[in-house]
Amino acid sequence: MTKGLRILALLSLGLGLTVPAQAETEPENPKLPTGSWTAPCDMAGRAAQCQSTWTLGEVSPSVVVQMYYIRDRETGDILFTGKGVYHVTSESVDGYWEDTSGGLMPITGTWQEGTLDVYWGLLGANAGRSRYVFENGRLGVTNWSLQESGWVEFMPVAYPASADR
Repeated sequence: MTKGLRILALLSLGLGLTVPAQAETEPENPKLPTGSWTAPCDMAGRAAQCQSTWTLGEVSPSVVVQMYYIRDRETGDILFTGKGVYHVTSESVDGYWEDTSGGLMPITGTWQEGTLDVYWGLLGANAGRSRYVFENGRLGVTNWSLQESGWVEFMPVAYPASADR
């Protein structure tokens, strides 16, 4: 409800006027998949287990939250945790990424035909991009960081079909 309508509604209470209710609706999430995927991965030469869990936002159904964990494959110790919050409308995406390395970065990107492409970070600082391909219950992830030499791929992960999908 806009500020003007709120004021009018408050005034109407005192004057006995009625104000029609205005529905506030959130845009519906355009089919960004949810679920949890786990796969072996390699973190800078260390055998690890990656988990990527995608859920609808608790506050808004147009937001999807990704929780990402990298654990040591032998001990189960958490090596890295990240959280992506994606606001998806039609084919555009914006949001932020935060992680245990102290990163808090804006995200922009697109969602088209099962592929989420996002750019994260700030040019001149920590910047990169990620591609998430959701296909037949599987999730494929490729990441790149922007270096002086250009885009450098790191930590690709091929997740098998999720058991909870």
